[in-house]
Amino acid sequence: MAKYGSNSLAVSFDNSGGSPVVMTNYIRTIGDVDVKAMMQESTAFGDAWMEKLATGMREAGSVTIGGYFDDTATTGPDAIFNDVADGPSDSSRTLLITWGGSKTTSAETWISSYKRIAKVGELTAYEVTLEYTGTVTEA
Repeated sequence: MAKYGSNSLAVSFDNSGGSPVVMTNYIRTIGDVDVKAMMQESTAFGDAWMEKLATGMREAGSVTIGGYFDDTATTGPDAIFNDVADGPSDSSRTLLITWGGSKTTSAETWISSYKRIAKVGELTAYEVTLEYTGTVTEA
């Protein structure tokens, strides 16, 4: 089984026109990429242990991405991520993460939060929270 480090990771995200932009060099952190099976409690009378059944539905939590703030006009994180969703007529954006060799995670997302973080003696940072619109595809 191959092992990969941060230098093997690649991330792209759609710009406002729907074209993918490679964001790898602007990203320093990616929060949990979490896909969960929805479960329903199914314990019956007489059971000594709680039981659960899978409902057939899956859910993905939000993902938070961060790095150093950069306002490069068309490719920096401020240009790409500073477009928080306005309403249902907005277009979702594709997030694609390549985990080393060929393992990928892709999904349509909404930008639900974008913030700039400034601290004395440190470089200004950004943090964006993405909400999945539905299916997360792993290949």
